[in-house]
Amino acid sequence: MTTPRFSNGDALRFGWLTTRAHLAPLLVLGATGLVLGMFSQALGRGGAGGALLTALVQVAQVAVMLLMTRASMKLFDGEHFDLANPAPLLEGFWRYLLVVFLFGLITAIGFALLIVPGVLLGLAFGFAPFFAVDGQRDPVEAFRASSRLTRGFRGQLFLFALLLMGVNLLGVLALGVGVVITVPMSVVAAVYAFRRLQGRTEAATPHVPSMTPRAV
Repeated sequence: MTTPRFSNGDALRFGWLTTRAHLAPLLVLGATGLVLGMFSQALGRGGAGGALLTALVQVAQVAVMLLMTRASMKLFDGEHFDLANPAPLLEGFWRYLLVVFLFGLITAIGFALLIVPGVLLGLAFGFAPFFAVDGQRDPVEAFRASSRLTRGFRGQLFLFALLLMGVNLLGVLALGVGVVITVPMSVVAAVYAFRRLQGRTEAATPHVPSMTPRAV
């Protein structure tokens, strides 16, 4: 049996603590993603006339996810990021967009084949976009690297995915606006799992200000 390289609980805890410690920029990204998602849904009801605009909004959503993922990697690695200067965070956007598109296409085909293949493909290739963010310039190699990284850990990753789905469901139930926190938190937690599977055992400890009032 393969020894787990990370704990699902530790990943979620790291995601929560890191999100609390960097709430303002992650909240901006989460809120932007929520607004774009609502806009995309509204355009989807408008018929074929808004197809181009819908596609542009979806591309913008991918850009926000790239920002969120690269920011989360920097936080794990103990580095700083600046949303006021997003260009470095968006480096390799077109490569990332291609990997995300291919991942969506592959899993969609898998789900069309009685669901189970889609789940298996999603677990095998789920970290391909992360490899694209992490400097893997060849999209095909990003998928191969994800398959190699997840081999032996897909059962744990399945449970981890269910856990993150549950967290985001709670965000939806919180009048829908809770996802502005749960989505960034989930991305940070997923980056924690990704880095630990890569063998990186040292994560930057997020500084969370004390909630206890100071004595005067």
